[in-house]
Amino acid sequence: MYKLGPLHQGIMERGGKTGSLSYLLWPCRVGPFTAVVGKHYTNFDTADFPFSYITEEGGKSLLYPAMNLFTVGTRRDSEKWPTRDRRKDPDKKDILNFTLFNPFTAGRMANAVRILGELSEKALKTQENVSYQGINIPRLLLKTTRKYYEMALKVYMGDELVRRIVSLQGGITLKDIHGALNTSGDTGKGNWIDVVGMLMPESEMERLIGEIKAGGVSSIAELRHRLSDIHEQYDIYAWNWCSTLIKSEKGTEPSEMDASMLADLIREWQEQSLRLNNMIRKDTEKEFDQTSMIGYGSLSGENTRKLDFEAVRGSYDRNKFVLGLQEEASRIAETAGRLTQLINNLR
Repeated sequence: MYKLGPLHQGIMERGGKTGSLSYLLWPCRVGPFTAVVGKHYTNFDTADFPFSYITEEGGKSLLYPAMNLFTVGTRRDSEKWPTRDRRKDPDKKDILNFTLFNPFTAGRMANAVRILGELSEKALKTQENVSYQGINIPRLLLKTTRKYYEMALKVYMGDELVRRIVSLQGGITLKDIHGALNTSGDTGKGNWIDVVGMLMPESEMERLIGEIKAGGVSSIAELRHRLSDIHEQYDIYAWNWCSTLIKSEKGTEPSEMDASMLADLIREWQEQSLRLNNMIRKDTEKEFDQTSMIGYGSLSGENTRKLDFEAVRGSYDRNKFVLGLQEEASRIAETAGRLTQLINNLR
């Protein structure tokens, strides 16, 4: 029943999905890349738990943090969105950033690591679930899912670090690497926001709003120009944020790390990237198991069913998505090996 008018609203952040017949009681906030299944009659806020599952069991809303990190659906979504953007005009009115791991999602994952650690320390062993902002989290998952987020953060930090080192050409020295890993100013080191698809530092939005209020931005054309300027600085601002994260984890700015520390970061990146890759491949196998074949060749034997399934869906070892994951794993191993050898020679 409305009292002062329709006040209830909810937010499902980027990448969110709902299952068939799902129901959410607004107000609610669902974190990025979270899948919601079932009917939920309580108000909850899971913004700090991206890449999760929310289900309903026995009338309770349950949050399974990080469990959507290593699913086929999440990975495929991150790949198909850029390919579906078929806008031809170079002057695109909507500024969209399709990156899966970025300061916005990584910042939420860093929050989740902290929150899950605090909940784990306070939880009693007799508890089945712990409650957080209106939703229940299975106690036994607190430590495991925290490690999943840590894995993803190591992948993100390594991706950003490796990309900058790989971009160097010619005879590379440690000084060259430090130069590539230098930050530029402080913009981006704080909180990030998703502005209808555009990712930016919150400080830049606040600055832009201040300019608008002061009359410095007086037309739509000027506003678009300012937003484009911010978007063009994304890589610089994002590295400022990522560099801060690396320093908080390792105690040293990437641009000041010695060869040994850089080699350790690359080894960690390789290990965690391959681990995530393997987990996604494991999830892919479910698409080709006996359960998935139930609707095929239903009037014939098991062999005919398998042949019918493969004629329609193909086989696991020839699947384009699976082959792409295998190629990615090889590329990660090759890049890590090459960079490790390069850095070891600099010691």
